Amino acid sequence: MTHAKRRDELKRTLIYIVIASALVAGFAGVSAAAGIKSHMDIDTNPDECMSCHSGRGISGTALLRQSREDLCFACHGDSILGRRKDIAKTNIKAVMEKMSAHPVADTSMLHRIFEKLPEKDSAKKRHVACQDCHRVHITTDMEPTKGARGYLPGSVRSRKPTGVPKGLRLKRANNEYEICYLCHADSANLPGDSYNIAAEFNPDNASYHP
Repeated sequence: MTHAKRRDELKRTLIYIVIASALVAGFAGVSAAAGIKSHMDIDTNPDECMSCHSGRGISGTALLRQSREDLCFACHGDSILGRRKDIAKTNIKAVMEKMSAHPVADTSMLHRIFEKLPEKDSAKKRHVACQDCHRVHITTDMEPTKGARGYLPGSVRSRKPTGVPKGLRLKRANNEYEICYLCHADSANLPGDSYNIAAEFNPDNASYHP
């Protein structure tokens, strides 16, 4: 490794350390005051930032110790493979291995931090990652989807199966269904056997789920 590359890597590491330290101080204080547990809670997660990040983390990532899904499953997986199973309440890995589930282990490597959803390119391969529904630095045990992005498909009440208005990407989802709509509503790459669920739940339909 050249001197320039070492210098750049050191700068990047220092930046992550500064940001992580600020996040820990802020979120840990808020969580403790509210009695809410999160990834930033020092009592629950004594390894703090080092549970997920390392100065020698994977290149091309936020200095992660493991690939995204393996990192999540290290705590949210089974007791045999789980590095910190004593911390997580639920075995999410087992849920993801059911017949009907989000295939995060197979497609999460396609996730991009700044990707825009719903997908506009019909040729783009569909994927799902834990980060699509969860913001790990914000989420809490009481609000697992806190801080997640959402999607509001225009004026839902005026939506018609044949006339789909342009939607609005939300910086933060206010309702859980707004997270689902990011991938399962207006995406141009919906599978052939899938439907636009926003249109199906349209209150103007003769029969709909309220």
